Amino acid sequence: MKKAIVWLVAGCVFMMPLTAGAATMRDQIEELYGSMPQVFPDMAPGHANFISVNFLYEDEVIGGYPDGTFKPDGQINRAELMKMVVGMFWNDPTDADLLNYQGCFPDVGNEWFAYYVCLGKDKGWIQGYPDGTFKPGNNVNRVEAIKIVLGVMIEDSLWPVPTDEEMNLPMPVDAEAGSWYSPYLRFGIVKELLDGEHVTGDENAYYYGPGAPMARKEVAEMIYRVWMYMSERVEYAEIIVEAACFYLDHPDMNDVDLTALWEEELLNPVGYSLEDTDRLAAKFAGDDVLDELIAEGTKSECGDGTAVDLSKWDGFKMYAR
Repeated sequence: MKKAIVWLVAGCVFMMPLTAGAATMRDQIEELYGSMPQVFPDMAPGHANFISVNFLYEDEVIGGYPDGTFKPDGQINRAELMKMVVGMFWNDPTDADLLNYQGCFPDVGNEWFAYYVCLGKDKGWIQGYPDGTFKPGNNVNRVEAIKIVLGVMIEDSLWPVPTDEEMNLPMPVDAEAGSWYSPYLRFGIVKELLDGEHVTGDENAYYYGPGAPMARKEVAEMIYRVWMYMSERVEYAEIIVEAACFYLDHPDMNDVDLTALWEEELLNPVGYSLEDTDRLAAKFAGDDVLDELIAEGTKSECGDGTAVDLSKWDGFKMYAR
């Protein structure tokens, strides 16, 4: 069933369930979709993008061609990209949607892709070319795809300010400094959201090919990784808020015993260890958005819940479990 893999929360973000599990969320996702039967004849188990393609296929975000193949190395056009990324979180359009979202560009009428393109324009995710057209059949290059995917999947207010370390990481030799796509490309690189199989060179001087067409497998991988990145941000916030409340409930215990009890009673039942939380802490160190979310979430969950307005964090809810 569509969206069965996405945990939605009706109210507060901080509702991490204490259901039994043998591994972290990431481990469970990778085990589930990595062990699925082969769906496409040209996407065999062991393929670098096997998990991401299965993930999107099961959520009805992607499908195969009439011959049953996925064509992972094939190019993707602007209309196809909008269908994929919008399809991650928006249900199939109703008849009313199809009527409301059409004719938004001179070259976008009522075709199969009109809803996705026009919804994207209405939300401010995409713009047309200087001549006013959208050119839905044009193949998307890598930096165009990165901007669209990140713009759709991460609300403006949820973007963390880059840390000094991230700003000092070397960028691709063939990336134009100060270009319109620089912030998006940098973010994708430092957060490890991009497929890098085609990258040549070494960590000090490498080529990414920003203006080259992005392959279908690359788009699938990026969407999957952005989903995982955002989901783990929510997950980490939930863990830390839960820990803060747990510590406040045991004021007389020393830190060593309290940490051991927290791991035994709250982390282990959902498949986590202290090492797992340390990994998430290192991954999101310096994330100013999460720091603020955790501070407000702690006030809400551990104190007077009515005193904190968490509505500004609504953009995280689609990733919460």
